[in-house]
Order: sequence, then C-alpha cells, then structure tokens
Amino acid sequence: NAGPGNISKMRTEAKARGLNPDKWFNNVEIVTSERIGIETTTYVRNIYKYYAAYKLIEDAQE
Repeated sequence: NAGPGNISKMRTEAKARGLNPDKWFNNVEIVTSERIGIETTTYVRNIYKYYAAYKLIEDAQE
C-alpha cells in the first residue's frame, strides 16, 4: 500500500540513507521500489509522463 503514511515512512528512510526526501525521482523512488515494489514507482512515472506531455502541448499552443 502506498498511502500517505507509507510514503512518509519512505521519505524518512530516504533521508536516513542520505537521499533527498523532498525529491521523488532517484531519491524516494529508490526506497519505495525496494520496500513496496515497482507498481507505485511505475504509477508515479506514468503520471509524470502525462504531465510532461500535456505541458508540452500547452506550451506549444501559447
């Protein structure tokens, strides 16, 4: 489960490992994939891709 409580724990562990707890990619993502599995990291990666694509479209229309 990747609820808020678990993500908070992942951020705490990331900080303990010397990673940035305020950045997902290559930081909290690493701990999350080890502890929870790749489903959560894949989901976040896909949402970010959609955001980036929509942002490019929006910028091109301006």
